[in-house]
Amino acid sequence: MLSSAEFGCEAAALTLAALLSVSSPFVPLRPADLAVARAPFAVYEGDAITLLNVHRAYQRRLERDGQRKAASWCRKHKIDERVLARVGQVRQQLAKHLRSFGDRVPGTAHDRQEGASASASGRGGGGGGGGGGPTGTDAIRRALVRGYFANAAQQEVGGHYSGILRAAPLRLHPNSTLYRAPPACLLFHETVFGKHELILSATKVDEAWLAELAPHFYVREAPGMAPRTSGAPRPSMGGSTSTMGEVAAAAVPSHLAAKRSADAAGLDHHESKRGFAEVLGGMLGGQF
Repeated sequence: MLSSAEFGCEAAALTLAALLSVSSPFVPLRPADLAVARAPFAVYEGDAITLLNVHRAYQRRLERDGQRKAASWCRKHKIDERVLARVGQVRQQLAKHLRSFGDRVPGTAHDRQEGASASASGRGGGGGGGGGGPTGTDAIRRALVRGYFANAAQQEVGGHYSGILRAAPLRLHPNSTLYRAPPACLLFHETVFGKHELILSATKVDEAWLAELAPHFYVREAPGMAPRTSGAPRPSMGGSTSTMGEVAAAAVPSHLAAKRSADAAGLDHHESKRGFAEVLGGMLGGQF
């Protein structure tokens, strides 16, 4: 949220922060039924943009047709209207908090302007985030990189993901929008534990954005440089050049390296695993 003004997506970032702090707006369904219910809103950029599309569609219906028809629309699409109402409450609380910092807080109508091409560009299968040219969702996804830089993960041979702050491999949950089209690089917003740690919510991003938008945490190195950890040389792994502070070199993207220091990000492993709602709850004095 705090960096969204840089990308001109303040309203969308505020709405998305609220969406990521509550439960899924879809009623509990089997993965196959959930995929059908989510299909009108799903985009290749991932779960966060899909949630924004759900919220935008609901807001349009509410403003155009009123509460009764909006409620009927929610039932038709297997959406829990109470969750979307809660999103509105959380958004108001966050907006009030931002105003206390003197930040400009646009209304929900700006959401549609800031990401109007999300559905069109996303369902086309092309576009930015590692797939081609820029799309209408680049701004909000770049803002997400600013906030979730430590939650980046890259796909490895075998289909699993390696996270910067995760020793164990990560796998996409069947309920994730990205499950059937896993990207090369993503940011995960929520994980659950079963037999493996599963990524329940994630956003597709361009790997190059990591070093660009979080230079305090990632460094891009010239090919052939010997990787180092805490000043000591470490053998190169498969020709890759990874420099890390206290993070295992094997978990780093091939030409990106993560560096860890006390003043780099102020994160430790425990803090990085805190839920989004818990973080927001601390900001707002435990109102969640």
